[in-house]
Amino acid sequence: MGGHGGLNILPQKSWHLYRDDNRAKVAKDEAKHRKEQVEKQRKENKDKLDQSLTKLRERKYGYATEDAIRERDEEGPSSSSSSSSRALPPKPEPGTSKEAVASSSRHTNFFEEEEREAEKHKRKHEEYLEDVGHSVKRESEFDWAKGAVPWYCRPRVGP
Repeated sequence: MGGHGGLNILPQKSWHLYRDDNRAKVAKDEAKHRKEQVEKQRKENKDKLDQSLTKLRERKYGYATEDAIRERDEEGPSSSSSSSSRALPPKPEPGTSKEAVASSSRHTNFFEEEEREAEKHKRKHEEYLEDVGHSVKRESEFDWAKGAVPWYCRPRVGP
């Protein structure tokens, strides 16, 4: 005898994983864990953004803002040794000219020569196309926009 119909007592056990209350507990715990992970990631991203903004401000202005100095002091020994051991550069003197500060942060174009060369090549190519007979600017095709009406838009005259 001993067929498969026997007693089905597992759903009555409190530890059974397919019980609805145990499934609800697992779903609740997973949602809580996901929420914590999202919050942790958001906090890490905010901290990274604040650090990069501080570095950029230091690079641009030559000194850290007062808030950044306060944050760095609050971090104390828990922060990395390289960033805490590095001293902040001195603030610029009030008598320093703006030109000196601007020249240090002025944009450097590394491809200025290549850009001039490309523009020169473009002009040369346009001249070549005009010599061959290709219209580069084709403004005459759009004269109707200035007031001249094309033949297919004019009213019929005659039979």
